[in-house]
Amino acid sequence: MSLQIPVKIQKLVQYLESENEISEKDLLNSIKCLDITISDVGDYLSFNHSINESYGRSVIYESSKVEVVVMSWNRGDYTSIHDHGYAQWGAVYAFGNLLNSYFKIENNTLKKLSETILEKGEIAIIDNSSIHQMGNPYNKPAISLHVYYTNKNVKSVTGEARNFDLYSDTVYKANGGAFLDIPDKDVVSKEKCPKFNNKVYESYIKILQQYLNKHSYNNLSGRLKTYAYA
Repeated sequence: MSLQIPVKIQKLVQYLESENEISEKDLLNSIKCLDITISDVGDYLSFNHSINESYGRSVIYESSKVEVVVMSWNRGDYTSIHDHGYAQWGAVYAFGNLLNSYFKIENNTLKKLSETILEKGEIAIIDNSSIHQMGNPYNKPAISLHVYYTNKNVKSVTGEARNFDLYSDTVYKANGGAFLDIPDKDVVSKEKCPKFNNKVYESYIKILQQYLNKHSYNNLSGRLKTYAYA
């Protein structure tokens, strides 16, 4: 049985679907004014996610213009380094503290720009050029609400997002979640990863190893299993 879309999320979706174009400020204000709480999205929490899904991801709503997702973060849960496909704007509303690292590609080199704590109650805005990695290195579980928008009438707002796998030196363009191990069924295409320095690589590998250390390798599949037994 499918879950009902929470009332406050319905209002947000109706607004975004009705607009031909929105700005960063429009998206930010539309989320702030709803005063969304954990109880509004409680039915969509997924802390008991599979090891091959490196964080919990539950889609509340998706169309050719709007995508709304709830993410559940245990300690040590992380996304890949990724962008957001066709999304023009995106917003992350944090119900608990999360680590948010931004990157950019310059001269065919992936560089880390910043690393900040997205604190409870804060909203981070992303645009079509944003590349980042989010995760929970803290002792308390966390929840976040993610809203993505485009006016381009695409099949999937975050479709063909780039996921940067530094271990295999590959960028996976994929639909679905930005997991540390992208499922083969979600991969649209592959390309060689931009260059990166040792500091960026070591940080990525540390996150990957810490995540794997929480779980039994027997439950792994795909690229994570190849890494774990290397």
